[in-house]
Amino acid sequence: MVTNTGCASAKALPQLYFEFPKEVKQPAPLLKGFAKTASLKPNASTEVTFPLTAAQLSYFEDGAWHQVSRGVAHIGWSSADILLSVPFTTELELLV
Repeated sequence: MVTNTGCASAKALPQLYFEFPKEVKQPAPLLKGFAKTASLKPNASTEVTFPLTAAQLSYFEDGAWHQVSRGVAHIGWSSADILLSVPFTTELELLV
């Protein structure tokens, strides 16, 4: 949920980042999605969702795509301004 806590109408651009397990040796955090809201009046709120694909949970190594089964999702205004971090797991396996 995004709320305009300011005194003027404004748009927001929340961003989704993933941090894969350290053993896969990928940079962190990785930008995986963002959503621009419509203009919100002061004190107005809107729900923001980040639709994900299996590819967004994957990395390329040794000539093949591999999907992670766990990691941390970060949501914020930028990679330097993270507001929420949530561990995740998935039952998905390997991508071809």
